[in-house]
Amino acid sequence: MFITKAQAAKRLGMSDQAISSSIRNLSTTETKLQTAYHNGKEQVIVFSLIEEIAQRYQRVANAMNAKPGECGCGCLSKTEGTVYIQGHDQKLDGCLQTILRTGHEIDKDSVKSFAMIRGIDITKLQ
Repeated sequence: MFITKAQAAKRLGMSDQAISSSIRNLSTTETKLQTAYHNGKEQVIVFSLIEEIAQRYQRVANAMNAKPGECGCGCLSKTEGTVYIQGHDQKLDGCLQTILRTGHEIDKDSVKSFAMIRGIDITKLQ
């Protein structure tokens, strides 16, 4: 099954440009998104979108359970005296944003509580 990049962007709470950029830079991004040509157009493979969403939820779950000395974004990397590896706060923001924009109400409430505990301003993510 295939969906358009615009549909994938909406499902992830991203802009069309951000989706296109992630796909163009597959070798340098952590995206799970894959595309194929279907009916003459490059489209997103639905199974890869499901993997991408699952990866974002997993990162948030990891962040919720991060131990001292682990990056607070949920990547499980070790840190030295900081909450995040440089730039990883933005990775967590993107994952939180996906859930806040497109997740189930229970997931959204959990993310809001987590953000409040961590001092993350969710108003900039919605």
